[in-house]
Amino acid sequence: MTRPPGGAGLASVNVANVLGTSAPASFSVEVDQLPALKKGFQDAQDELIQAQQKAKQLQFIPSPGHDRVSQDATSKLAAMAGSNSGQLGWALDQAIASYQKLIDQCDTIMQNYKITDETAAQPFKP
Repeated sequence: MTRPPGGAGLASVNVANVLGTSAPASFSVEVDQLPALKKGFQDAQDELIQAQQKAKQLQFIPSPGHDRVSQDATSKLAAMAGSNSGQLGWALDQAIASYQKLIDQCDTIMQNYKITDETAAQPFKP
């Protein structure tokens, strides 16, 4: 892969927009490591999706007993697992969306480097 001007070979991944903060936050990674980084983000996102499915199931678990304590506990568990702001389902939705932004950013960076490489190679093609 052709290195950018200055030969840095590093891509900057901006995490400020992903984390919902205006404070500068980013990290650099070797361009050839972007596919592995993207794979790690996808694996983490997949685990969150599995957790999200379990959280949805928690909203519908039956009470283990007919007594008031069991019914209250089940009701509170279902509410905590919900998708309203601050609940487990909501937090998982936010995390999944954040990972998707990182995955999309990796795709964009890899595509930009590919275009740069192809453009730089044009003068050398017969």
